[in-house]
Amino acid sequence: MRFLHPAAWAGFLLHCAMLYVFFRALTGVDLSLFSPEERQIMDVLLGSLETLRLFYYAVLAMQALALGMLATRVRFGLGLAIVASIIMLPWSLIYLIGCALSHYRGKYAEFTLAPPDAAKQGGRVFSAGAIKKLRFAVFGALAFSFGCLAINWYNVGTIAFGFGLAAFYTAARARKNPALALYQEYFTVTPSLFADSLLIRYDAVRSATLHDNESILLKVENSGAPGSLVWSLRSVETEQRRAALEELGAALSAHSVPLY
Repeated sequence: MRFLHPAAWAGFLLHCAMLYVFFRALTGVDLSLFSPEERQIMDVLLGSLETLRLFYYAVLAMQALALGMLATRVRFGLGLAIVASIIMLPWSLIYLIGCALSHYRGKYAEFTLAPPDAAKQGGRVFSAGAIKKLRFAVFGALAFSFGCLAINWYNVGTIAFGFGLAAFYTAARARKNPALALYQEYFTVTPSLFADSLLIRYDAVRSATLHDNESILLKVENSGAPGSLVWSLRSVETEQRRAALEELGAALSAHSVPLY
């Protein structure tokens, strides 16, 4: 369970609590408080209560199974988590983000995490290219959500607001974790928006292979544990990609690891 991020647990427990309150409220509802039109809707809802209960219990079971798969580093755990989250959007965003963080924790478990203060130690830092796009996504989603709420499109507005908050969180992570940072003895890379920055010592790199000037396959050996990752140059701001490739290649070559 060490790979599971706290947000994944928090999101799952939130779903359990929400469904408990939802079904408890439905079973104790007083139909006399509703208008005739609302009462017809409630009659249909209460008539299918057991079916709804079984359906949502199945969704929770899928989410629990996805957590187990992520904890044991099963490849398709994140895919199952995505499928199990769709029906409960936007409330499932906490769970889904936690699962994405857990997936990359397990995927890069063989690598050393970059220290939190790595960026303060100087070095050549290349920012994540997704920051600008995510900023537009935040403002766009929040503006759209308030517009929907103003015209009583509550469900659409709530989902848009949730995606706006999710975009804000990922933008904050991208700002905190640079796509690439070069130091004297090591460098750091961030393979994904939901992955932590990884510290890679130059003397631990066994090979570096460039594919189509877009991605680099790094094979690394840390404390006797081999690992590999594909780092995409697209994660760097467009105007910095050529410089990032040249400077990383020069740093690797200086430590007898040619980038080819």
